[in-house]
Amino acid sequence: MAAMKIAFRNVRLNLKRNILVSLGGAIGIFSVILMLGLGSGVTNYINNQINAQLSPDLIQVTKTAETSASAVPNPLQEVKPLTNKDIRTAENLNHVDNVEKVASINVSSSVNYQNESADIISLETLNRGVNKDDLVAGSFPKDGEILISDTIADKLMKNSKQAIGKEVNFYVRTVDSSEVPIILERKLTVSGIIKSSLSQDSAFVTYKALEDMYATQDLTLAPTQLNVTVDDVDQVPTVEKELEKKGFTGTGVSNILDQVNTYLSIATFVLAGIAGISLLVSAIMIVVVLYISVVERTKEIGILRAIGARRKDIKRIFFVEAAIIGIASGVIGVIIAALIGFFGNNIMEGMFDARVINVSFLFMLIGIAISFIISILAAVLPASKAANLDPMESLRYE
Repeated sequence: MAAMKIAFRNVRLNLKRNILVSLGGAIGIFSVILMLGLGSGVTNYINNQINAQLSPDLIQVTKTAETSASAVPNPLQEVKPLTNKDIRTAENLNHVDNVEKVASINVSSSVNYQNESADIISLETLNRGVNKDDLVAGSFPKDGEILISDTIADKLMKNSKQAIGKEVNFYVRTVDSSEVPIILERKLTVSGIIKSSLSQDSAFVTYKALEDMYATQDLTLAPTQLNVTVDDVDQVPTVEKELEKKGFTGTGVSNILDQVNTYLSIATFVLAGIAGISLLVSAIMIVVVLYISVVERTKEIGILRAIGARRKDIKRIFFVEAAIIGIASGVIGVIIAALIGFFGNNIMEGMFDARVINVSFLFMLIGIAISFIISILAAVLPASKAANLDPMESLRYE
């Protein structure tokens, strides 16, 4: 108790210096907390977006061209068109409730309305993976209709919502069975407008509508993806494994989230580690301040030893001083991080309707704990030096 009283008194006597040291340490603490909070917030935001876009019972199935059964899967490999045999294979798996054909068209396509036209960067058949919440206006297309992105609607007319109900010319440029370039054409009615993904000019039609267009030239539309619905969410991993055994690539929500969360965790800890370098500077400052304190109080230490203070009592004084500085640094760092998180989230919410900084109570405790531990470690050498001073020499020190 006496050691604590002496330590608190010494902190008060050198209050300005200790406040500056605490502020220096707080910079490192709030940086680490902020990086952890940013990583957590971004992870939660992305997870929520993915969960909103994809159903947990849905597996997106594709097939890539492998050179051999033992070949290492390459996500950049060309996706193979799926056959009727592939569809039957997927349908016959246990716990598969439904299989939906999806076609993503990589060839050139466009829409035309009166004198205005717009190229379609991403053309896909309507499927379960399309989120209804992304609809800006109108509804999903039926046969003979098309759903266009807001960026395409803006190119076709001044008021994009006026596009709904309008008849447009829809073109798909492809090749016939002899590899001769041809243009497929059909009049479609705009059923609705969807929010563009990554600012892409995208459009959706029903699988049957696109299939009928291909049939006019005796061409067969082959799906590039199957949306497999599982009857029990808990069985999704099992079905994914079965699909892999059959040579397919199955991607469910959990699969996507695992990959995304792994990358985000690595990025978060790397950023927190970089921010944590400033904690080393904080530790050095505490060491320097305590060494100065040892020199300034050499005679006081001698007096304490002369009246019966033990070495461990002297050490305890300096450890308590370091702990006070460390806790103060941690608390200041937590307050700064919380304020930045609060105002940062308000700004982000106003601009992007998203809160991406999650300064949780756990991160606050971690910040204070790190600051406390670093301060105690920084006090080891100065405290040992003070405890090992010769009492007689210390009393003669001026």
